[in-house]
Amino acid sequence: MPRNRSITAAVVLVAVLLATAGVAAVGGAQPTATPATTGGVGVAQQAGNGTAQANQTATSGQANRTGGVTTITVAATGQVQADPDSVVVQVSSVAVAADPANATSQLAANVSKLRGALLAANVSRDGIQTTGFTVFQRQPRPNASVEYVAQQSLSITLNDTSRAGEIVDVAISNGATTVDGVSFTLSPDAQRALRQQALRQAVSHARQDADTVAEAAGLSISGVRAVSVGNGGVSPFERQVAAAAPPGTEIEPAPITVTASVTVTYNATG
Repeated sequence: MPRNRSITAAVVLVAVLLATAGVAAVGGAQPTATPATTGGVGVAQQAGNGTAQANQTATSGQANRTGGVTTITVAATGQVQADPDSVVVQVSSVAVAADPANATSQLAANVSKLRGALLAANVSRDGIQTTGFTVFQRQPRPNASVEYVAQQSLSITLNDTSRAGEIVDVAISNGATTVDGVSFTLSPDAQRALRQQALRQAVSHARQDADTVAEAAGLSISGVRAVSVGNGGVSPFERQVAAAAPPGTEIEPAPITVTASVTVTYNATG
């Protein structure tokens, strides 16, 4: 009998332990919901806190609902083109001599002649700027004597874009040995004015996208909650010109593109 009582007591103890573990498992479990997606719209609900989030899959829009407030956030870009109102011609003059003193002396004479010709061509003094100066030695071929090269680069800015080719010819004929490039761009005032247009266009595109997202999600836009503005930019147009451009060079500009971007969060109801 004592042996039977011990077995019975052990069985009861195991049963009590199992029951206790089961209660703990049930009490500690948290209900979970698996997000369901249909037609590009995902809805995820978090149990226990009374909040839900809806995500609308779109190119630039997203709809969110938290605590009963629904918002749609859209990123959009505006783009405006305009003809350039200024041109920058980059040229260089190079002189080669057996010693650095003679190389720099020859270069100074070349650049002085070049500046004088540009001023005579009605280029403003402020429009002629030095952008680089260097002196280095080189050996043109094995066993040849070392020679010294002096180089100065100039930036020539004009407000009349039709004169780009003319100024290239003047530079090449008066001491410039290379034309490093021609860039058409916009003045700061023009850039600011066009950026305002691009921003208005970006906001308009944002609203169109937001309306599309809202309609797909069964909502309607009720107002703007927040707006942020991106940097945007200006894309200048560049031309490469041969170093030995013949007289009568013509360089045609192309439109300049100004872009602006915005991110807008809208309130939505539905």
